[in-house]
Amino acid sequence: MWRALAVFSCLVAAGCGPAPGAPIVAPRGSWTWVDFPDARCDDGTPTGLGVNLADSPDVLVFLNGGGACWDAESCLDLHLALRGPFDEGKFARHRETFDDSVLDRSLPGNPFAGWNLVWVPYCTGDLHGGQNVPTYTPAQGRPRPYHHVGHANMLEYLRRLAPTFAGARTVVLAGVSAGGFGALLNQPAFHQAFPASRLLVIDDSGPLVDGFPAAMVDGFFSNWRLDRVTDPICPSCRTELSALVPAVAALSDRTALLSSTQ
Repeated sequence: MWRALAVFSCLVAAGCGPAPGAPIVAPRGSWTWVDFPDARCDDGTPTGLGVNLADSPDVLVFLNGGGACWDAESCLDLHLALRGPFDEGKFARHRETFDDSVLDRSLPGNPFAGWNLVWVPYCTGDLHGGQNVPTYTPAQGRPRPYHHVGHANMLEYLRRLAPTFAGARTVVLAGVSAGGFGALLNQPAFHQAFPASRLLVIDDSGPLVDGFPAAMVDGFFSNWRLDRVTDPICPSCRTELSALVPAVAALSDRTALLSSTQ
């Protein structure tokens, strides 16, 4: 995690990309779990991501969803977000949910059927946007650290994804629900990690609109340290989260929102 935090400082201070790691090597055409020892779930256990490689110049990176939490009550009492651990065994069971989705190569009409596919789990409760480890005390029980490190994890992933897909023609960063919010929050990092690629962002059901309760937003910034993600491109996001939308639009990537009322 601390390496990822250092990478983030580099992004802010020097405008450099993630420090490169080793490219991911995996069989073509099948899902492979890749451990990232420095990426963490909420409970501090290591996690990773899934890849399904192809002989293609294009790559889809899909961020999983699963709620959000921002304080002791929402995280430990109400359990409003998916929690860890998330490891290779859990990924093997979760792969069934890929059927009939954009992650299913056999789905008729799937525009991503021949692409490189990357699936990022969600187990940090922070819309893939956290950079902090606060200590929460539940209504019943002892204090415990909670790893809101979704963005720190993403920077760790990019250290290997960038060299794996160096020279990619098109990179699609997509996600659903919490993953949709995460796609917007991590768009600047992907923009810097793939400077020569066409970056397309698809936010499915993560509308950044005004109206979030003030206590919730306070938790985002104080407990997740969301300011470490938004301040470099959107200082006004601390008081108006929706300001992130025009801020990422200024990066000149194509960004789409899919949402519905039911």
